[in-house]
Amino acid sequence: MADSSFPFQRLKTPIRLPARLVPTRIDVNDFDLRRSGSTTVMVVNPFPIWTRVQGTTNAGADVAEALEEGVLVGPGWCMVLSTQYPKWLAAIAVEFPGFPVVDDLGAELYPQAYVELSYGAGL
Repeated sequence: MADSSFPFQRLKTPIRLPARLVPTRIDVNDFDLRRSGSTTVMVVNPFPIWTRVQGTTNAGADVAEALEEGVLVGPGWCMVLSTQYPKWLAAIAVEFPGFPVVDDLGAELYPQAYVELSYGAGL
């Protein structure tokens, strides 16, 4: 497997977006992102669960509907995507074969789980 690298410069403090069993929404200052010169977002999932992440430029969009089309981020994954300066971001933990989100009693396994989003310039 070949290593690859790409230029990326973080321009903003990372955002920790909770990845829970119910959707979590965080409002974002899209004007501040534009002013910073951010063109991309690096998404990191440091937990052993799958997470769906979505941002939208529509401030009034329904969180649950938006998350149906979100990006699926696997355990330990790191990806860099272009950004459209969202009004808000949302995430939810996703049940996936071999990667449970609840224990046998239905309790959440990783209540502290999050995905980290770093806005910057690159690619």
